[in-house]
Amino acid sequence: MKETQLREAVPPPPPPPPKVNRQGAADYVGASYATMCSWATKGGGPPFIKVGAKVWYLISDLDEWIASRRVRCASEIDD
Repeated sequence: MKETQLREAVPPPPPPPPKVNRQGAADYVGASYATMCSWATKGGGPPFIKVGAKVWYLISDLDEWIASRRVRCASEIDD
C-alpha cells in the first residue's frame, strides 16, 4: 500500500472542546465576573482550567454545572 493511501485512511483528530474565558463563562451562566472569581477562590462554581495566568471554562462543564443546580421547588435550595 502506498504511503499516501495510509495517510488518507487516518481521520483527522477531533477539534478541541469549545471553551470561554472567565468573562465569557460569567456571561454564559448569568453571573458577574466578580462572582466567578469568588467561586474560583472559595468553591461552589463550575470547574475551570488554569494555565499560567489564563483561565478557561469548557462549555460542556458549564452546561453540566448549570444542570446540576436544577431544582423543582424553592425549598430544595440550600442557601
